[in-house]
Amino acid sequence: MKFNEKLQILRKEKGYSQEKLADLLEVSRQSVSKWESGTTYPEMDKLLSLCKIFNVTLDDLTNDEVSKNDFTKEKKNNFSNLVYTIIEMFDKSIDMFKNMNGKEKRSCIGNLLFVIIILLIFKIPFNYVLGLFDNIIINLGPISYNIFHGLFSFIINITYLVLFLVILLFFYKSRYLDKYEPSEEKNIEVAERDTVVENNTTNTKEHKSFILFDILGGIFNFCIKFCLFFIVITLIFLLIGFVFGFVSTLIVFLKGVSILGLVLIFLALVIGCLVFLVLNISWLFSKKNNYLILLIGFLLSLVLVGTGCAIFANEITKFSYIEGIPSDISISEEQYLYDMSNDLLITSDFANIKFKENNELTDKVNVKISYAKDFMNILLDSSDNLVNIKYSTTFETANFVNSVINNLKNNEVYSYNAFTDVIITVEANKDNLEVLKNNYQEHLTAIENEEHEEEIDYYYSRIDELEEENEKLRENNEEYKEQISELKEQINDYHERVKDLLSD
Repeated sequence: MKFNEKLQILRKEKGYSQEKLADLLEVSRQSVSKWESGTTYPEMDKLLSLCKIFNVTLDDLTNDEVSKNDFTKEKKNNFSNLVYTIIEMFDKSIDMFKNMNGKEKRSCIGNLLFVIIILLIFKIPFNYVLGLFDNIIINLGPISYNIFHGLFSFIINITYLVLFLVILLFFYKSRYLDKYEPSEEKNIEVAERDTVVENNTTNTKEHKSFILFDILGGIFNFCIKFCLFFIVITLIFLLIGFVFGFVSTLIVFLKGVSILGLVLIFLALVIGCLVFLVLNISWLFSKKNNYLILLIGFLLSLVLVGTGCAIFANEITKFSYIEGIPSDISISEEQYLYDMSNDLLITSDFANIKFKENNELTDKVNVKISYAKDFMNILLDSSDNLVNIKYSTTFETANFVNSVINNLKNNEVYSYNAFTDVIITVEANKDNLEVLKNNYQEHLTAIENEEHEEEIDYYYSRIDELEEENEKLRENNEEYKEQISELKEQINDYHERVKDLLSD
């Protein structure tokens, strides 16, 4: 490995910018830049200083037979290297654009815009995949749709953003930055300036230490790692959720439900989340990692996502949606008889009441309550001329899960929110039914009136507050008018005094 390549590695490992290293060696930044580009070679005293700064031997630094693996085997992947690499790319880009003529600048910008347009067009397949996934999961209900849509949309957008940046930077670096070399005139000018600077190092320095730049670099590094910390925490929670989803779907699949595609999707999410988690942890703690393994894992997750979506799309077409409760859930129907009176009120705070005519009932009222006994509990609050029907949920998780799995085995999906539905039917003869309807309607109207009265009371209180504020503003307005009148009188007095002085 050549000297210039070793110098770049050592400087980045130390986290030094070219300006910082030039300041330590008491040379110009351009000298360091020419050393790293291989244009010039440092003198012996500078080589010895470099060995001391980077704690390496002169043979390791100057011997080209030392391989890259041997030279870097003890080095760690420091996150700050990424920061300085970005800064150097930015600095080199500025120098490159300064030395470009108008035609070269237009060509560079035009090519970059063309690549950006191509990459934006490349977003169409990603949107198509996301739309296809939405069409697949839209029948699972709003809650499931929001969960899976959000997760899959996040993965698709992150994947596209990473590919967009990587392709754009690779094109820009390989097409322009790697091929850029300073002109001969500039090299001569820089060499002359370096000679002057190096001959006068005992008296002064051309380049001061960029202390502020180092502080800002440290702050930037801290902010990046602070953001990475929260990204790692988020990825850990996502990984827990994905593992739970994978294990759950795998158990259901092993019980005979055709959801292999969903199992592969969750497996892909687990692998992809692990890849991003390992990558962010290595950046956070400046650890070296095997990018080839991470790339293979990421590509594997993409393959599994595509395969899982295709299989799941085929599997979901075999399922049929049925409105109502499955047949294996027992529905309980209870009946209660009450004596009819003109003041009798039958109401419920959480369910609608259906009224049904039954002329076989003379002076009695029959109340039927239909509900899933395994999931609901009915409570009757009866007093004089009042029957208030209340209920609470007694959700049996085991029964619910077993019912869902059995239905999925038969490729059937039911309206599972109907498990908590309560149907109340009031039966009476025609005349009594009208009385019960009127009592129930008056009860609902009274509740609405109470709500409206609360709103009206609030508005009245608000009107009183505004009127008080308005009265205070009127009083202030009168005070301001009096002050204005006094000021006008004072102005007139001053005018009169000025006239008297002028007349004298």
